[in-house]
Amino acid sequence: MERIQNAVLQLARRADQQDQSLLNAAFVNVGNLLANLSSVDHQIIFGRRGTGKTHALRYFQSEKLKNGDIAIYIDMRNIGSDTSIYGNTQFDIYYRAKILLLDVFNAITNELIDSIFKSDAIDDNIFSKIEQLQNQITSIDVVSSRDITESGVATTGNSTGMGMKAD
Repeated sequence: MERIQNAVLQLARRADQQDQSLLNAAFVNVGNLLANLSSVDHQIIFGRRGTGKTHALRYFQSEKLKNGDIAIYIDMRNIGSDTSIYGNTQFDIYYRAKILLLDVFNAITNELIDSIFKSDAIDDNIFSKIEQLQNQITSIDVVSSRDITESGVATTGNSTGMGMKAD
């Protein structure tokens, strides 16, 4: 009995810590999950801890990679830290949102670069495209609805009074 308990204790409890081949072998496509994840429409995945959100996304990523697509997975727990600027109320919400957005886009860019280097077929123009992406990322600004009204700049916005613009 002790051997069984020790074996169970050594199992990774989180999908992000599990070997990808084990995740793939254990995956069960429930309902239209993969079809829904493949949709070009926005998706929100939510659920209690341990319900398989990461497992499904990692499996979806592996399927996309098999098809020759670039698919990246970013663990948002690794963006910033508990003592980061995101929760520091000494800075206004717009500044904190901008820093978070830039950190997320930079993580995406880094994962794209890693994926390109792991790829067998590197397009000659890909590095100039990555540089263009990085230039666009650095021009992002998060502004208040007051700033949007005063500047007359076309932006994307929402009902919270926050928007995003890129020069």
